[in-house]
Amino acid sequence: ETADWLKTANGTKAFISKFGSNVSLAIKPFPILVEFIPIQFNTDEPSALRDIEHKSLLPTGSIKSARWIKPVERRNPKQRKAHLAMELFKPEEANKAIKNGLVILGPRCPMRKLLPEPTQCMKCQSFEGSHFAKDCTKAIDTCSTCMKNHRTKDCEFTSLDQCFCVNCQEPGHAAWDRECPVYLTKVKKYHAHIADARYRFYPERENPETWE
Repeated sequence: ETADWLKTANGTKAFISKFGSNVSLAIKPFPILVEFIPIQFNTDEPSALRDIEHKSLLPTGSIKSARWIKPVERRNPKQRKAHLAMELFKPEEANKAIKNGLVILGPRCPMRKLLPEPTQCMKCQSFEGSHFAKDCTKAIDTCSTCMKNHRTKDCEFTSLDQCFCVNCQEPGHAAWDRECPVYLTKVKKYHAHIADARYRFYPERENPETWE
């Protein structure tokens, strides 16, 4: 029961308050991907998460956090919906969300388990070697949007027609595009080595329905 209490927003907050601000509590969250959410949704507002819980019949404090998959600054000017990454404290509640969907700004939205992705260097944009920007051996930054030699945040592209993927060496999409053929190939190989990747749900020992 104590473990279950700690895996709630209120439980975590209460526990940390007893030991001072320098103490943190590491609890493994259970991430899910929610697709096609209206961009009006405010990921920084706790009351928005509580509203989802209430309307989706989840216990209060089930949802730890929510964030947009793609940075807001990379959106198409005409874009009205986007994908959301959400973390829940318990596998039972994550599985309920995966099975039934969540009510977010109106309709009930479908979702799926969010699996970890292969490491992509934010300096050279490569997936090779699973290295980070601080360890990159390339002398010059490569933009993940247009492939030119500048930092991605400094790119001045104004339309998707200007995108050029450094990994595919093809125009029409950026290196951060999750439909990129190179990315999809890397993800497939990466997930082949993750045991949970073959399950639709997060496996629960006492619930055989989650073993599919």
